[in-house]
Amino acid sequence: MAFDYFTIQALAQELQGRLQGAVIERAYAQPTELAFAVDEGDWLYGVSGREGLLCLRREAWPRSWRAGDGPEKYLVRARIVAVEAERRERILRLCLERRDREGRPSFGVLVCELIPNKVRFVLHRQADDEILGYWGTAKDKSPVGSPYQPPEPSGRLLPGTDELSAWRDRLASSDAALEKAARRWLAGADASVVRELIFRSHRGGGDEPATALWNAATEAYTSALTSQSYVWQEAGRFHFSALEPRRLQGAYEQFDAVSPGIWAACQQERAQRRTQQAQQQIRRRLSQTLKNARRRLAAMQAEFDEAARAEEYKRKGHALWANIGQLSGRPAQVELADLFDSEGHSTLRIDLDINRSLAENAASYLKAAQKYERRQQALPPRRAELKRQCAQYERWIGAVDAGTWEADAALQNWLESKVTSTDKTASKQPQAHPRRYRTSTGWSVWAGRNNKENDVLTHKMAAQNDLWFHAQGYSGSHVVLRSEGRKEAPSKQTIEEAASLAAYWSKGKTAKKVSVAYTLVKHVTKPRGGAPGQALLRREKTIVVEPTLLKKESVE
Repeated sequence: MAFDYFTIQALAQELQGRLQGAVIERAYAQPTELAFAVDEGDWLYGVSGREGLLCLRREAWPRSWRAGDGPEKYLVRARIVAVEAERRERILRLCLERRDREGRPSFGVLVCELIPNKVRFVLHRQADDEILGYWGTAKDKSPVGSPYQPPEPSGRLLPGTDELSAWRDRLASSDAALEKAARRWLAGADASVVRELIFRSHRGGGDEPATALWNAATEAYTSALTSQSYVWQEAGRFHFSALEPRRLQGAYEQFDAVSPGIWAACQQERAQRRTQQAQQQIRRRLSQTLKNARRRLAAMQAEFDEAARAEEYKRKGHALWANIGQLSGRPAQVELADLFDSEGHSTLRIDLDINRSLAENAASYLKAAQKYERRQQALPPRRAELKRQCAQYERWIGAVDAGTWEADAALQNWLESKVTSTDKTASKQPQAHPRRYRTSTGWSVWAGRNNKENDVLTHKMAAQNDLWFHAQGYSGSHVVLRSEGRKEAPSKQTIEEAASLAAYWSKGKTAKKVSVAYTLVKHVTKPRGGAPGQALLRREKTIVVEPTLLKKESVE
């Protein structure tokens, strides 16, 4: 999914009609999420990153959403002066005006960069371009405080404004195929838009393909915008656009506005992704189960092959018993006549354990023979059943690959039994419900409620690269600053806030300043035989902070 030229222009037109002139009443933000509402029914919702989106939502504002101390606070009480969309770049801007208590105005701009795979939102002052808020990917380094730098111009052509000669020049400078060149050089064009333009160009006159494509693009780019949007599935992905996909001949869903189409496509794409992830998880589980079954089958075959020596061991054991009176000492090997040979011509070469007596060696051979005979009786039906199970797992994997696994009742029963078994195992694990908070920079912080919960939080729930905090010289909660997969290290402010929380949930909470030790969770161990809550630290650092309680984290 991607925001193309037509969708961005139509979305800007929709936002102008619904938001322009309105005052933002509430706002909510997370590192990759941004939302603000102008009244009870209209709110703008944006998600940054690879699967980014931006659209209006017409539903009740979630009760758990509150504005924190982050950059979203600058949006509250700001009036949306204008909504603008660039035509050559995938950028949409909301111009804001905010007045202080004396009525003095200040101006800012919320820039929505709707670039495929790297959607981001930047809030900056209009006067000096200083960035006040940033919502990008988890890997991005926050540019807050630095001047805003817009993306480099892509140099794309705008049909209806640029001339056909410019299009020909771009084509002449590249060896790429026409479709690929169109995706590179037409403003806001993705693969879906180019396919539609090529389809429309075939319905025109007899111009050569490049000219026909440019003419079709010029007609589409200069046509009056409509408020409608379209959603369809193509090449296994869901797409949305304000440009009607006529090539699909009605095989699409139509909406009366742009935002509902964007939201519907995103929800369908997410649902499909969840289904695919579930399918992949089931396939991995089946593949691992099949691998384990094949390993057991190979081990069982090796045991069965070994059991073929039952008759040999039986003969050796009886030969030893029959000749104990004629043998002396503790030889390492003897050669005796085979009692089971009726003609008396064959002999048996028997290896002996010199640390055992001859009687003990004879008993050992006969005992092994009995064990091998039992294997010969027990293993064949078990091997047959295991082979049947392997064949069943292979069929189930084929059903998962074919997408028909949900209709297989036997597979569903097997999965349900696995889930039930997992739940029973999980129910035996120590449980903990730590207090949950969030720093002003958006990091999650958990604090244990008692010594047993401290142990579970530190040694069961926390990730190895989370930061662990504890007040020095005071008993108190184990506090964990959760990285949640982030690559970047927490800022100094984030560490200070987490340390302040550790100081607050300690016996030193009434002190003005408290020393707090912190280190990575992987450097925290529990002493052997130690009481609940005890911990040993390595590579710790110390910070002095004032005990402070953070805002509680919203739990959906």
